[in-house]
Amino acid sequence: RRDTGFCVNVLINKYLMSGDSEALVEACGLMHPGIPVSVRMDLNLALSGWYCSEGHAAEALPCLEWLLSLPLEDRPADEIRDVYGIAARVYDATGRADSANFYYRQIAVLQDSMLSRNESLNILNSEVREEIAKNDEKRENELKQERLRTWLVVLALLFVAGVALFYLYRRMQSHRLATLRTSLELERERRKVVSSALAMTEKDNVLEAVLSDISEIKKGGEIGEAQIRQLEQNVKMHLIGRQDWEDFKVLFEKVHPGFSSLLKTTYPAVTEGDIRLSIYLKAGMNTKQIARMLQLQPDSVKKNRQRLRRHLGLTADQSLEDLLRSLG
Repeated sequence: RRDTGFCVNVLINKYLMSGDSEALVEACGLMHPGIPVSVRMDLNLALSGWYCSEGHAAEALPCLEWLLSLPLEDRPADEIRDVYGIAARVYDATGRADSANFYYRQIAVLQDSMLSRNESLNILNSEVREEIAKNDEKRENELKQERLRTWLVVLALLFVAGVALFYLYRRMQSHRLATLRTSLELERERRKVVSSALAMTEKDNVLEAVLSDISEIKKGGEIGEAQIRQLEQNVKMHLIGRQDWEDFKVLFEKVHPGFSSLLKTTYPAVTEGDIRLSIYLKAGMNTKQIARMLQLQPDSVKKNRQRLRRHLGLTADQSLEDLLRSLG
């Protein structure tokens, strides 16, 4: 049945577009009680119009009366206008002027109503468009503000990052300067240690030479035995003593802080003599220089080195100097 209603609609549209009356005849043949009212209304309107155009207005009356019996107030305004137009034409053609005039007036009222409604719709559409424009403008402003806030946040983050980088750069610069100052200070202290060791060695060399000269004078009998003993005692008093060693140790600890305590803690077997020898070795002194500093023969210094290696637990293939450089 739904398919039949569709076919009837197709045939009605065919007639309206081409004026083929055979399509209306065929549509009428397809009608049955199950056809929707809207489709039947379209067919009766088409038939009424065709009868009027063919000069058979009286035959259009049954179709018109059926249309007028419908509750038209529920139908769209343009459909009501079409029905009233057909009624005015049919009644006019059949000599019923009063009825025709009535429907002409109804058409005028309906058109005024439609015009008023259209004006209202136009006003409403205008208001809607204005509201849409306002909303679009508001949304555009919100988007601009959002973009502005985003840029402000980005700029703030960039500023904070710049400040942080500048602060880190200043800290790194300060750290580098502090490291450089420390390195320079250590280098100065290291040079003092070397200078002190060289000065102490040179002093001992001079004093040893004086003792040698005294021995030569003693052999020649140029001065008395008591005077020679007095001279030897005075010279030996100025050879490297306890205070010289303490002064040297203070300078060394400035360059290598904590070396002595670390050596003693790491290798408990070492003695004070081992620590003193280790300090001289770490300062870069050779065997002869150390022998003069300790007032020993070079062979004795070598024996002390072997004893130090045993106390440090070194094997034959391990370097004593490398171990001492790794400490402090």
